[in-house]
Amino acid sequence: MRQAATLLDVCVATIHEWKRGGLLGYTRLGGRVYLKKAEVLGAGTRCRRSGK
Repeated sequence: MRQAATLLDVCVATIHEWKRGGLLGYTRLGGRVYLKKAEVLGAGTRCRRSGK
């Protein structure tokens, strides 16, 4: 989660929101959450961060 957030320059909470909203696919294995890099990059292009 942290690596994906760093890769997209967003906070970890944003990654969680995208997961819950179905914008980012994930796999849960042994209590850990795994994200595919291609899906993370695809989500980054679909969901642009707005300016603060």
